[in-house]
Amino acid sequence: MIEIQPRTIDWVSFRQALALSLLTGRPFAYRGALAFVNANPPYSAFLSDFELLFRDRNLGTFSVEGDDISFSPKPVRFGNWRVSVNPYSSAVEMMLLLAPALFRQEFRTKLAFSGVTHSPLSPGTSWMKESFLAMLERMGLHASCALRRFGFYGSGGGGMEARVYPAEEKGADISSTGKISVAGARVYIAHLEASIAVRQKEALCAGLGLDLSRAGVLEVQDCDGAWNHAEVYLAMDGIPLVVSETVPVYDFEGKNRFSEERALAAMPALAARARETVASGRVPDDLAREIAPYAVMTGSSFDVSAYPDPVRESLEMARLFIES
Repeated sequence: MIEIQPRTIDWVSFRQALALSLLTGRPFAYRGALAFVNANPPYSAFLSDFELLFRDRNLGTFSVEGDDISFSPKPVRFGNWRVSVNPYSSAVEMMLLLAPALFRQEFRTKLAFSGVTHSPLSPGTSWMKESFLAMLERMGLHASCALRRFGFYGSGGGGMEARVYPAEEKGADISSTGKISVAGARVYIAHLEASIAVRQKEALCAGLGLDLSRAGVLEVQDCDGAWNHAEVYLAMDGIPLVVSETVPVYDFEGKNRFSEERALAAMPALAARARETVASGRVPDDLAREIAPYAVMTGSSFDVSAYPDPVRESLEMARLFIES
C-alpha cells in the first residue's frame, strides 16, 4: 500500500490520489485526508458522490482510521456511464477522477453527467474543454466534453457529456511557458439582475485594458438556479487558457450569499490574475497541477520547477504511483 503524507493537504491532492489509484490498481493510505474533509465541510459532498459511484460501479472501497482515509481500487471498465452528482458536488470533479483510468481502456467510454456543471469549488466546463483537454491532446490523450444544460452549485439540474478514447500516448515536451495574450472575456449571469453583468463586463474590460467589443454577457435562461461567473480567455502557442472567477450565490448550507457589491469587486481581482498570467508567460498553476500526473503517465517532459509546491507535489505523487 502506498503511503501518502503530503506537505499540502487539499481536495485536489486527494482526488488525484484516487484517480491514480484507479489508473494503476494500487491501494493507498492518505494521511490527514479525513481531518481535511471534516475541517472543510463543502468537500464532504464531493466525497459522498465518490463513495456512491465506487459502490454502484464496484470501483473500490474506502476505510477510515483516525484522521486518515485509505482506498482499495477495483478495475475500471469502459462503456456507457450515467453519473449523477448532488446539488453541492461537481460533474467536472467526476470527470477529473475517472479520466486517467478511462484513457487506458481498450474502447471508448461515453459519460452522461447530470447535476452540477459549474461549482465554485471546481473548474468549469470551459476550462475543461478549452484548456485541459487541449493540453492532454499534445500527449496523445483524446477526450471531448460538451455542456448540455447549465447546472449550478446549490441547485443542480444541469447536464454534461464526455467521451474518453483509448490513449495514443506519446512522450511530448509539454511547454508550460510562452507568449500569452488576452483574447477576450465573458460574464455569465442567471436569474439575477442582468444589469449587474453589464457593469461587471465594463469593470473587467477596464482592468484588462480590453475593448468592450471583445467581451460579452451571456444571460442563462434555461437553468434551475441563480449563478454569476466570469471568464477571461488567454492564448499561449495555440492553447486557450481560461482564467475564471465565480461569485457565489448559495453557500454549502443553501443560504443566498450574493450581493452586487461582491459581484463588482470580483472583477478587478479576476483581471489582476489574468494580467499576472500574461506577465508570467506561464500556464496557470491550477492547469499545470492537473496536467502534471498525465505527463508522468505518458512519459512526457513537463518543467514544474517555477511552480509552487502543490504543482510539484502532484508530479511527485504521480511518480509514486506509476514509477515506483
